[in-house]
Amino acid sequence: PVPFQHIGGNISAEQRDLFMKTVNAGFCQRRKTLQNSLSAVLAVKKSDVAEILESMGKSPLARIEELDLAELALLSDRLCEVL
Repeated sequence: PVPFQHIGGNISAEQRDLFMKTVNAGFCQRRKTLQNSLSAVLAVKKSDVAEILESMGKSPLARIEELDLAELALLSDRLCEVL
């Protein structure tokens, strides 16, 4: 396996776990928006996901495939703040 390295330095196990859960949640339900996928799997409010996505310059109706790896890491970091 390839070791997980965060560009900004070391990350906690909690952050790594949330990143993996975020990615898995985004891909587990085909054709779902991130709002719907993340709220269902991570029990986060849809409004919180929409707010985070908008702050990143993304549509609140974005799907996971529209984000690159750095954006997924940022999304995960911001979700950590609201969970």
